[in-house]
Amino acid sequence: MRISWVILAGTDSDASAASAEFLTSEERLETLRNLFHAQTLPYFELLLKTSRLSGTSFSSENIAYRTYPGLR
Repeated sequence: MRISWVILAGTDSDASAASAEFLTSEERLETLRNLFHAQTLPYFELLLKTSRLSGTSFSSENIAYRTYPGLR
């Protein structure tokens, strides 16, 4: 049995919502798969930088990541 956890955190509720939007975007998940060179996502940590101008949607970019290849 495999149990997976997702922990999303931001400096405020808007930043946390931006991380949730990132994780639920098919386009962003495909970007992660390409970044990790994997068909399925490994265990990983990802640091995002989010920004927003008043009234616009968030933009986010990968700043750093770390994978845990030994975990399966």
